[in-house]
Amino acid sequence: MSASPDKGEHIGVLVLVASLALLVLTATVASAAVGVNLRWTNCFGDAGVSQRAFACNSNTGSNVLAASLELASDLPQGAAVQVKIDLATSGASLPDWWKFFNAGNCRLTALSAAAQDGTNCPDWALGLASISIAGYNEGAVGGPNTAEINIANAVSLNQVQDLVAGQEYGVVRLTISNTKTVGTGSCAGCTDAACIIVQSVDVLSAVDNGALHILLDGPANGTDSNVVTWQSATECPAGNGTQNVTWGQIRALMR
Repeated sequence: MSASPDKGEHIGVLVLVASLALLVLTATVASAAVGVNLRWTNCFGDAGVSQRAFACNSNTGSNVLAASLELASDLPQGAAVQVKIDLATSGASLPDWWKFFNAGNCRLTALSAAAQDGTNCPDWALGLASISIAGYNEGAVGGPNTAEINIANAVSLNQVQDLVAGQEYGVVRLTISNTKTVGTGSCAGCTDAACIIVQSVDVLSAVDNGALHILLDGPANGTDSNVVTWQSATECPAGNGTQNVTWGQIRALMR
């Protein structure tokens, strides 16, 4: 007949189990993804791809960029996100094909923004946000072949969302149209290689009139989940800049 374990042995086993559970929990938290992602076609969690190639032989169709975020901690009353996306092309200057938004540019209306809502990256605002390209600043990143895209994305104060850690949320879906790629009136530069990077996403809460926020400025998955390439680009812009969309501009978007 085997001897029954005494009370001390029971306590020892319980302590060991608790310690192992704590180690598992710690490992899970330590490996949790935190930061931002950028992929073509779909978000990172929905198997979006990092490279996009286009034969530049048509004016129809489009190219979709899906940006997403993952938080390290919960954020109550999420009200807005400010997004900064940088791009750099391979030539000495930004080609006409990559000139959007600003008056007089060759492809003025070829860039648009909308909500990003995917299976594994639901829209953080549940489709309730007003989304605006607040600026397309050519030469802002570090040279004449670069551009910076500032995007404001906000809900009204009665539609704020409690965001949770560990969930990949869709932030914005940018669509680059193929218009004016070939033929009369076309804009040169589609075949130029380019690199596009989400430099930062600032997630703002309505708590304390925007004083509570979480700034994400690195890749959430691996070392380059916030970077995509166009036409097999091999070099990307580096460094982080300060988001220049103000809380006042965000509030102005709220319905």
